[in-house]
Amino acid sequence: MLKKVWKKEKRLSERLPVYHLAKYRNISDAQHAFVVCTVKDISEVGIRCYVKEAIPKGSVLELQIQFPFLTNPETCTASVIRCQKRDSKGQRYEIGLKFNGIDDFLTRALAKKKDLGAT
Repeated sequence: MLKKVWKKEKRLSERLPVYHLAKYRNISDAQHAFVVCTVKDISEVGIRCYVKEAIPKGSVLELQIQFPFLTNPETCTASVIRCQKRDSKGQRYEIGLKFNGIDDFLTRALAKKKDLGAT
């Protein structure tokens, strides 16, 4: 008999599962071009993405997030709170980011996504 074990949610905000593209670059190297990443989930306080390179914890990234229900991408900054290798070849990493001073418009956009049930 299999038992399901339910973990208590410790996050400050509910995660919304998504699968779409975003772009990022390290703030310390603003001359560097934006790199594409895949967004796995997002909340009002942070975002989880897949990237092709290890990014040190504490790095500050500039993000351009293209929500499917908005015409133009939204730009914000976020700090890397974790980076974990997700394949044995080291070609894919999962990063957890915490938004830095997320603006009201992006907060409203996320709330609108929740209200619409958009994915």
